[in-house]
Amino acid sequence: MGWPLNTADLKKANFPVGEIIPKENTTGWIDHLMITAGSENKELAHQFLEYMVESKTQKLVTDKTHYVPANPRAGQFMTPEEVKTLHLDDVDAYQKRLYFWQNVPRRAKYNEIWNEVKAAQ
Repeated sequence: MGWPLNTADLKKANFPVGEIIPKENTTGWIDHLMITAGSENKELAHQFLEYMVESKTQKLVTDKTHYVPANPRAGQFMTPEEVKTLHLDDVDAYQKRLYFWQNVPRRAKYNEIWNEVKAAQ
């Protein structure tokens, strides 16, 4: 278990490692950027977000993180190997293999119990 960046770094070091999705599928999550209601310079923030989702920018982000890009059109700037490794050759099939993380139900109760555990240490 690890991050795509870990796998890429290990491969660069000639360590024999790979990634696989088991037959049971795997978990996934989506990180995101947002503009809060109280943000100053909202226009600048919108410009930044627009820049971040451009296909060329997504390619640059992928080059550093090795994460699947949010904009699948980033694939046009990638090698066929990169497209395959990042599952851009069949995004729909890839998405069906992921169980996306969900919000914790009863978050307040979860936090209460977690705080009790931490306090007992």
